[in-house]
Amino acid sequence: MESSDDDIDPAASDDPFSAEDALRQWAISTNQTYDSIAQVMDIVRKVSSCNLSKDARTLLKINRKISADILTVEGGQYWYYGVQKCLTNKLSNTSLNSDTTLLLNVSIDGLPIFKSNNLQFWPILINIHNMPEIPVMIVSIYSGTKKPSIEYFLKQFIEEINLLTSNGVQINDVRVDVVVRAIIADSPARAFIKGVANFNSFDGCLKCTTKGVKMQGRTTFLDCSAPKRTDRHFRKRKYGGHHKLDSPILLLNNFDLVKQIIVCDQLHLIDLGVIKRILIGLLFEIHRKFRSLHDVNHWKGSEFSSFLYYASFSVLKNIMSDEQHKHYMLYFCSITLFSSNIYKEHWPLANNLITLFVKKYVDVYGPQFISSNVHNLTHIFEEVDEFGPLRTLSSYLFENALQHIKNLLRNGWRSLEQVINRIAEQEAYYVHKKDDISSYPSIKQRGNITTLHVRKGFCLKPGHRDGWFLTKSGNVCQYINVVAQENVTSLKIIARKLSNSTHCFDYPFTSKLINMHRGNLRSFEETEVQIDLQDVKCKLVAVPLPKDNEFDFVPLVHTLIE
Repeated sequence: MESSDDDIDPAASDDPFSAEDALRQWAISTNQTYDSIAQVMDIVRKVSSCNLSKDARTLLKINRKISADILTVEGGQYWYYGVQKCLTNKLSNTSLNSDTTLLLNVSIDGLPIFKSNNLQFWPILINIHNMPEIPVMIVSIYSGTKKPSIEYFLKQFIEEINLLTSNGVQINDVRVDVVVRAIIADSPARAFIKGVANFNSFDGCLKCTTKGVKMQGRTTFLDCSAPKRTDRHFRKRKYGGHHKLDSPILLLNNFDLVKQIIVCDQLHLIDLGVIKRILIGLLFEIHRKFRSLHDVNHWKGSEFSSFLYYASFSVLKNIMSDEQHKHYMLYFCSITLFSSNIYKEHWPLANNLITLFVKKYVDVYGPQFISSNVHNLTHIFEEVDEFGPLRTLSSYLFENALQHIKNLLRNGWRSLEQVINRIAEQEAYYVHKKDDISSYPSIKQRGNITTLHVRKGFCLKPGHRDGWFLTKSGNVCQYINVVAQENVTSLKIIARKLSNSTHCFDYPFTSKLINMHRGNLRSFEETEVQIDLQDVKCKLVAVPLPKDNEFDFVPLVHTLIE
């Protein structure tokens, strides 16, 4: 059992941590201006014996020659840090074996910087798919008032990636392999990277040879069964109007230019794509405002995602017509199945449902609304079957990194130089923060509240919000406490169990197939029960229904295990 946070002694650390180190960490982690840092340093000098410099840049040990790394290129400026430097810096304190393979996800996207002008950044970002605890890394940034030249923008990156995938990378005296798993980007960026027709062009689909047609001013894609594109034919320019120019991406070795450039990014296709389009269309058609939905135009992707998984199936039933809701349930159920490995055996079923959803979209909303996003739903199965569930094909992490880059700017003067100075400061003092909890399961006590950390990202504590869980036998339970055994892995959870639960819906299948239950709080069993930790299947979100004490219990997707 781990102690409470209150029992941790900061003085117990083995690493010496000076006032200068503390100030430096504070300044970098909170992105303080030089003026703010200098003022705090002045206060520290006056009230203590610390011998601090007067210049904030001395404290931060700024490399004043860093601007020499910025190159002037066509249309703007370009700074290239490098993949190998990113990996060696971020993994310097990580134990690696010679059989380790680093699976890299790559993201490229444009980032508007100021509302008052056209300045934009185009970063190349990477993360390590099989080391999710390592943050997103910035390989390079282009800065200009228009898109970069694709030739110059990608050339150095492709050359370095080819070198690393051939020879590996040396980290802490260990050589490890490097593989590019996938490129994850939004639709315009994908077309830019590949040098192909835009997503809303007649030949815009990256995955198949469907031909778009114009309907009421929109490009629509009605063919769900067109032949698939192949890497071999793409490299030979066999697809006519699909090709616009030869991108350096063609020089990327050991990479399938059709399969490994993802179109089913959860953020852009699912959350900011189809579900947003459906909701906005509904709100346009109805006259009554809904407190929870009237700001839907301003929702973030994560809000659409939460609505989709945990509330949409019941909320929309009261808004949609019966035909629309029955149609929507095809979408909801297929996306839910595609979102977890636990449902992998049902992915072929999910493929049938999502294909039916797209085909019926014509009848429910009209053929003119079969957009590129709606069409790309038919390609989800092939991508999750190849790479894993939807949450592993998401650009959320990269979008967060883009906003972090933007937040590094303090003013409009020498924008790129500012950002790379901040990056250099952070890289120089990067220390991988280990999880507060070194092993799972773990118990933490704060006052009279006992929190059980079942596994990473899954905790249970008393109360309505964080107390619900599902057992492997299908019982809905509410956590009360935990009993520690000699062996921490054999913990016993004290809980209240609902005596019965029903289905939330029965079309296109019954909800219990995806571990969703409907129950009434009046049906708790009278006596508390003890449940083995190994019998816990997932955490549940309790969604209130209009009827008193009635709730839908929906699995928190990332907590599902087999």
